[in-house]
Amino acid sequence: MKQIKIRYNLIDSLRGFAIINMVLYHLIYDLVRIFKVDISWFSGFSAYMWEQFICITFILISGISWHFSRNNLKRGIIFFACGCGISLFTYIFIPDEVIWFGILNLLGFAMLITVLISKLFQKVNPILGFILSIFIFMVTKGISQKFIGILGIPVLSLPDFLYSNSLFAFIGFPGPKFSSSDYFPLFPWLFLYFSGYFLWRIIKNTKAEKIMMIKIPVLNVIGKYSLIIYILHQPVIYGILYLLFNFLI
Repeated sequence: MKQIKIRYNLIDSLRGFAIINMVLYHLIYDLVRIFKVDISWFSGFSAYMWEQFICITFILISGISWHFSRNNLKRGIIFFACGCGISLFTYIFIPDEVIWFGILNLLGFAMLITVLISKLFQKVNPILGFILSIFIFMVTKGISQKFIGILGIPVLSLPDFLYSNSLFAFIGFPGPKFSSSDYFPLFPWLFLYFSGYFLWRIIKNTKAEKIMMIKIPVLNVIGKYSLIIYILHQPVIYGILYLLFNFLI
């Protein structure tokens, strides 16, 4: 008898909400950074918190969703390849806003790493795993700024030799000439992904998964196609704005 696969609709809906926010954020980002429109609040704290909310939501949901994929090896390779494609596109068409090791590269890499260590993770108490993952995420949040700390407050400065070149930028040690408009190194973001992995196990153990059946129709549909939307939204936004600013205004 064929087993029916359960669809946790709330995951799709939350992902859909996040992708809408991401499209809107990148629309304003392109207006400000590429087309030089003056939107003063976008450089402030509220815009930063908006960006962090989007990133954290995506990565947490991706960590949770690791449990639902039939082939995380294939999925990880696809995500990583899509990230490389975006790097190539920005390098050719928008070199001033080139993306090296963006969020899709991170998610692909995280999926593949979790495939390798999933048997070990299964032996870890999920509450302990979640707490440790969140803790490591928090203390390593400033690694790319050369420090370890708590909530952005430096506690320990890291040696300059770790940042002498960009070979290990993907880990979290960008060199002095490294630049990326969308940068998600393994430290700290891999551990936020791990926290999503453990969070789902906590939800399952507490029998709270029924909440995940909630379906928000429009967001649910958008969430199911989030990867396609993510890949296409920036070229579409850039193309529309380019035509608008160069031919219609």
